[in-house]
Amino acid sequence: MEIGKKQIEMLWGKIESELLRQKCDRQIGEMLLPPAEAINIVKFEEAIGVPLPADYKLSLAIHEGVKYWVWLWDAVSIPEITQVLDFWKSNIEASSHSNNQGVQLISQGAVRRSMFDKIWIPVANDNGIPICLDLIPFLIH
Repeated sequence: MEIGKKQIEMLWGKIESELLRQKCDRQIGEMLLPPAEAINIVKFEEAIGVPLPADYKLSLAIHEGVKYWVWLWDAVSIPEITQVLDFWKSNIEASSHSNNQGVQLISQGAVRRSMFDKIWIPVANDNGIPICLDLIPFLIH
């Protein structure tokens, strides 16, 4: 389910408000990145071989993410699109590494037995653990 521009603007507004509340000595421009460059989005889509959802691109058009030292809560951050691509590549490599071939993975309901899938996009990071956008629902319809 995609959401519209107004909802994405509202979400970024809430993030901005929370960051200003937490770090009242900082300005938004010191914490949030400007919009992503269109060429970096195109390069990302070419690398993964599928288009990104429209709402994710709308979000990138407002703020690409947060600066490297900014945590939204605990240790959660939103990297810039070039870092997302780097994380995606390293997750693909790690999941196909021979050391991970025998790993027991839990499968339940919609959760599949997979360490990483090429259409999972690590849009956020929680202290080194990727938080991914699963593109499978977007590709089905």
